[in-house]
Amino acid sequence: MQAGKVNWLRFCRFLIILPVFDDRASGYAVQHSFTAGAAHRFLMTGHPGMLYSTVSWQVQHTGIVTEMQLIRQESEENMTTEHPQETIMETWNYKGIKVDFAEWKETIWCGKIGYAADNKEEPDVEKILSGFFAANAAEPAADRCEEDWDVCMSLNYLSGERPRGVMFGFLAGTENQPAGYDVLKLPPAFYLRLRICGETSAALGHQPWKGGVPPYGWITEEIAPQLGFAGTDAFPVFEYYGSYDPEKGEHKYCYLYVPVIKI
Repeated sequence: MQAGKVNWLRFCRFLIILPVFDDRASGYAVQHSFTAGAAHRFLMTGHPGMLYSTVSWQVQHTGIVTEMQLIRQESEENMTTEHPQETIMETWNYKGIKVDFAEWKETIWCGKIGYAADNKEEPDVEKILSGFFAANAAEPAADRCEEDWDVCMSLNYLSGERPRGVMFGFLAGTENQPAGYDVLKLPPAFYLRLRICGETSAALGHQPWKGGVPPYGWITEEIAPQLGFAGTDAFPVFEYYGSYDPEKGEHKYCYLYVPVIKI
């Protein structure tokens, strides 16, 4: 990744203003790396809760609703939008749109993260974004895994008990990053994902999403319960952007990932 090669300004209208979770309580490791005269690093770790074994968790989806039809073949879209850390375990046709159940391995995210001052306020998104640009301009990150994909991550969004946070970043292959970046390490997890586009909002009977807080309720309130899942605040909510088209000024792909547990 070359310094300055970042697409964030191209989709700033999609910035998340979301709640965040306390790093220790939610069970993932965060390594913050700041430059403030001198490099300052610290590591916070916790014990992950509400996780299921990837070996023993056998998801059963029989007799859910008649309008859902289980798709068991791998599609071309899955092949082009599947990420290095994930495996698409199952896919459903729900009201004419695809909903994927994805398993993620342990991941490392490099970028810039910031939190609100308390449980009622929002994080300073502009400051976080400016910090990310500054870090990228100062020195390229190490071992970026996906050159054409970026994420906007919201932490503690599914919990009202901890400060809200936002991270701009990308998947990385190492925790050893230049001092200006923050590093977020997440344990294995499960997600339901859907593509954010006009077809999706129309199929679900909603107005098109035009930025701001992502429509996580489409999954947590409608789709997940029908599939036998519930959202969990133990992991962030992701907006995953890929294949930026400079002529159209937009990304070809925008996927919403909501962390889930089996109920």
